[in-house]
Amino acid sequence: MATSHTKRKRSRKRKQDRPLLDNPEINNVLSQTVKFLHTWTQREIHKLATDGNVVILPGKNKNSYLIGKYQLCRYNDTCWTVTEDTKKIQDFHDRRAAVLYCLRTHNKYSKQFEETRMMDAEVGKLAQDIENYQLRSEHARKNKNWFLYDTMQARISELSSKLDYAQEQLEKSLKWAKYIKTQDGSHETTRIRN
Repeated sequence: MATSHTKRKRSRKRKQDRPLLDNPEINNVLSQTVKFLHTWTQREIHKLATDGNVVILPGKNKNSYLIGKYQLCRYNDTCWTVTEDTKKIQDFHDRRAAVLYCLRTHNKYSKQFEETRMMDAEVGKLAQDIENYQLRSEHARKNKNWFLYDTMQARISELSSKLDYAQEQLEKSLKWAKYIKTQDGSHETTRIRN
């Protein structure tokens, strides 16, 4: 049977490279360099976050962003969480509303955005209520409790119409809010795509 010579070549290379890594001076220089790069990166990110001009940076993965001093993370398909440092600020139903909240509060326009934030909270509450009523309706149907089933269906219908209206109002508010001045004296607009 033939023997593989690649294993021996690899082991020889590793033995030759090890004396460099075992050298305490090189390890010390490498660790100091890594520490310096880490602190420099953290310092630059902090400068970008506290600067007057907001920069949106991608976070650890495709579902998180750094917007000014806020971090926006996707919790699930219908929830975006805004945090400042490790403190949770609020959950948003719409990603655009969450991004606009971060931009406006960073630039001290939070009073103008309060209505949009409340509308987003209402949309999230109505969507959650509809989901709960659908589960209760399905349970009532399985148990053949037709009175409860009809009651739940009526509530679902009513909440669905309220949800449609709230979503329309939120959409109008988001379209309006993206044209608010982001800086004093400038007419810069922020366009956020779905």
